Amino acid sequence: TITGRFLQNFNLRGFGKIIKVTNKAYEPEEVTNGTLFSPGADASYSFSSRTARRDINPDWGVLLRSHFEEGKDITGVDMKGSIFVADSRLFLPGFIRHHSFYHQFAYERQRDEQYRYTSYLLRPRGTKNIFMDESRKYSGNYLFPMFYPDWHASRWVYLKRVSMNLFYDDM
Repeated sequence: TITGRFLQNFNLRGFGKIIKVTNKAYEPEEVTNGTLFSPGADASYSFSSRTARRDINPDWGVLLRSHFEEGKDITGVDMKGSIFVADSRLFLPGFIRHHSFYHQFAYERQRDEQYRYTSYLLRPRGTKNIFMDESRKYSGNYLFPMFYPDWHASRWVYLKRVSMNLFYDDM
C-alpha cells in the first residue's frame, strides 16, 4: 500500500510441502530414506520510504520476516525436524544523498532429528556454510554509488551503475 511518502506491506502465507529424502545418512554405510510432510508459515512486514532511481536502498525503512516449518515423517522411518527464522533489517540514510546504511539482525534455530533444513540465513562473507542448531547474525553495511557509466556492449549487456559496499558481518 502507498501511504504518502512511505510504502507499507504485510504478507502472511501458509504452506505444506512434501520432501523426499534419499541417502541422507551420517555414516556412509547407513542409508536413511524417507518422505516428510512439512507444513509451515511465513510472515513479513515492511515499512519504507519511497526511493529515487539513484537510491540503492530506501532512506528510512524496516523489514521484518519470520519463517517456521516442521517436517514429520509419513513413511514410518521416524524422521523429523523443524526450523524457525526471524530476520529484521533496518535502513537508514547515509552521509551523502543516495548513500545508505543497512543493518540486519537475524536469528535461526533448527531442531535436528535426522533431517536438517537448508538455512535461510546467509553466512558471513568469506566463511564456510556449516550446520548450526542455533545462530544469530548481525550485518552492518554502508552502500554508495561510485559512478554511473550508462554503457552497453550490445542489447544483452548493459552497465548502469557501479557501487561499493563496506560491511561488517558477525555470527
